[in-house]
Amino acid sequence: MERTNENKDKYDRLLRYIFCQNRLLNEEILKQGLAHFYSYQEDKYTATLKNAEEKAQEIGLGIWEKSENNCSSCIILVKLNPVDPGEYVLLKNSCNFDCNLNNWFIKDDASNKRILNFSLSSGKEIQLNYSGRVWNDAGDSLYLRDDKGFLVLFYRY
Repeated sequence: MERTNENKDKYDRLLRYIFCQNRLLNEEILKQGLAHFYSYQEDKYTATLKNAEEKAQEIGLGIWEKSENNCSSCIILVKLNPVDPGEYVLLKNSCNFDCNLNNWFIKDDASNKRILNFSLSSGKEIQLNYSGRVWNDAGDSLYLRDDKGFLVLFYRY
């Protein structure tokens, strides 16, 4: 076990790198797509861990498995406004047919999750307004997942 640059996060959780038989388990978890990468501060493992996540993303492993829903290629992120007050997500249906987004959900890097229950007509946009702080101003990620939990779109800023 090796301590990161910070000892604990803002929730008082210990921040550590875990090794087993000379393998960095944090990297193995990311390689298998079992988690997403998040760093408070860059250190000697940052590039390795980012690379592991990117490889899992490219081949669609685990949490990066892409949706096969016929609307998954239709829904695009037009804009994410992460600044509070007035946070919002603007989505558009770019296909020539309507898309049912019932039980789809939008999630950030933390545990903020919004379940969608609407249809989006062909060529139309919808603005999803948020009250309170959901999106971190300094950087966060948006995951849109279908009703089975598969990835439709991902955006990191």
